[in-house]
Amino acid sequence: MSSWFPLRTFVVAAALLAAPAVAADGEVASARASAALLDECLQGILPAAVALPRALGDDTKKTFFVNELRYCGPGDKGRGRFRAAGRLGAGEDRKDPLLAGAEACRQGLAEIAERASPPLAAGTLLLDLEASWKGWELSLGALSGLVADQEGRTRAMSGSGKPVEIATVRTADLRIDSGAGAPIVLHARPVFLAGAIEVAIVLADKPPTKAPPTEPGARGEPFAGEANLAAEIPAAFANQVLRRLTGTRPLVIPVHGEEVEISDVTLTGQGAGRTAQLSVAGNASPRSMQETVRWRLLAAGEPLRVSSLAATAQLEDCSTLGSVAAIGCNLRNGARSAAAEAFAQAFRQRYQGSLVHELASPVDLRFTLAGQRVLLHGDLVQTAYSARGLLVAGQLRGK
Repeated sequence: MSSWFPLRTFVVAAALLAAPAVAADGEVASARASAALLDECLQGILPAAVALPRALGDDTKKTFFVNELRYCGPGDKGRGRFRAAGRLGAGEDRKDPLLAGAEACRQGLAEIAERASPPLAAGTLLLDLEASWKGWELSLGALSGLVADQEGRTRAMSGSGKPVEIATVRTADLRIDSGAGAPIVLHARPVFLAGAIEVAIVLADKPPTKAPPTEPGARGEPFAGEANLAAEIPAAFANQVLRRLTGTRPLVIPVHGEEVEISDVTLTGQGAGRTAQLSVAGNASPRSMQETVRWRLLAAGEPLRVSSLAATAQLEDCSTLGSVAAIGCNLRNGARSAAAEAFAQAFRQRYQGSLVHELASPVDLRFTLAGQRVLLHGDLVQTAYSARGLLVAGQLRGK
């Protein structure tokens, strides 16, 4: 039986964050994705059709088929800037992207249109968009746009000259099927940063009346090496997710050809950086053994390395049995204890000193963005523990 299953179990919980009622204890988790990863996620849900609203005048009731969508950083008053390209109504989709490269956000719409090769087809639409968040809803509004005409020239998109809302996305009640009873319900607040977007995440059955606080930039550089996704998970928050995953019924995971039931998993930690100590504990019941082992995994340092694993068997109470029955009971308990110690010793021989992020990789994230399923796959590149909780960084790509 492989001995990395305690790590894998927690990573399942941590992965939910990257997908995002203040929690009962007020804890807030956060996840930060690089602009490049966000663009990849957005491209993965396209093409998409958007019905343009009445406020756009001559372009009212037309359908905008969005083929490209780029994040362009923070705007005024905490808003986010985006840029979109596609076509209005009937026509052929463009094969060559208009919004590729760093210039896609630096150049004006007219400059992008003039330099397009091949030239823009009739009905091509370029839009500058603004995203704002309020009341657990993300609103996407059109600021300005250019439409290509039959002669290849462009005209300004019609409308009132004011930002016009074209789409909204609710960021509360994000339900994730845990596969273990009731779904996990998350509520998220995005914060737009230069080169990244950060999401404050809370877990509760109902949206909180007060939005979670955010501290953009307070955590410093979140990405280690080639990482493009980072998460900060307070221990109390992590334990809420772990209770949902493993508290009511076991979580079954495959381990080297057999199935292991994991239950009652909890996480605790103390210290920070090089003096950090992390403990993950729970019950494990390999179906082939039909026995339950209580395990406690210890990790320490920065980055976190496995320092030890202790395992104890669940024993029968032999104290009330007669002498003959007690002999058999004690023999069974002795065998259970020996098996648990052998399990712990095998783990220590093989994995002691190993980096936690390597044992916990690869990871798969599955979540919904704007009603579309998004799948990400990759590896963790760093794990650490601080006064704010568990810190995880990874490098992921769309599947």
